[in-house]
Amino acid sequence: MNQEFAETFLASVLENIGGYLLELGMKEGGAIQFESSCSGGLLNFSVKDEKGAVIVQVAGEDADEVGAQLALACLHKISIDQLRALHKQPIRKPLVLCKKKGF
Repeated sequence: MNQEFAETFLASVLENIGGYLLELGMKEGGAIQFESSCSGGLLNFSVKDEKGAVIVQVAGEDADEVGAQLALACLHKISIDQLRALHKQPIRKPLVLCKKKGF
């Protein structure tokens, strides 16, 4: 795997993780809108539903902090019932390949 592909792949995986967390936190499907602003040295980030109602709103000093706060906010919105259902979903684990001498 070359470096460029690895970086692109990692960026895509992280983007999908964020999207999945948002889906879990929303509880209902549908289109979402993003809104951001800067105030008092903080970056403000909102996620709104189709009607413009705020689903999640966080703030942070930089993109890393806003991302961490957004992930935490989404996790806070997940119900116990959702966690039970998620816990029952199987996780695909990678195959373990053994290399043998002579091959």
